[in-house]
Amino acid sequence: MNKTSKKQLKANRENAKKGGVKTQNGKEIAKYNATKHGIYSSKNIIPGESPRVFLRLAKEIKKDLKPRGAMEQILVEKIISVVWRQGRLMQFESLALESEALREYWNNYYDEHIYPFNAGQMKTINRYETMLDRALYRALRQLKELQKNRESYGSVS
Repeated sequence: MNKTSKKQLKANRENAKKGGVKTQNGKEIAKYNATKHGIYSSKNIIPGESPRVFLRLAKEIKKDLKPRGAMEQILVEKIISVVWRQGRLMQFESLALESEALREYWNNYYDEHIYPFNAGQMKTINRYETMLDRALYRALRQLKELQKNRESYGSVS
């Protein structure tokens, strides 16, 4: 077990007081330090993805599902997010089959040390795929039930 010397602890404390990244470019890079693949990202769009394509998908899904009321809208937003993430995951899956292609793609946006997938990690990708499928079908079932109840109760005046 390695113990940190008192001298090193003091140096660490002094360095910590200096703060983190200072330049704007460094801050732009550092804000993605915790991002690995974006499946759990709180943002729908991550670097390299098109906001325009996302908005077009959202518009089409809303048109198809016709949400009314807050709960239906929340479920449709969840469905949109899950469908978008499924598309992202399919891209990673395709690229993971060609590991070097994924490494090159990923390194355009992030440091090499957080490269998330390689061809040997298809099991992980499949687990994410199953998780997203379940989330999609659960949200679709809930939406269908809400809409069915709305129609049933809406016809009674």
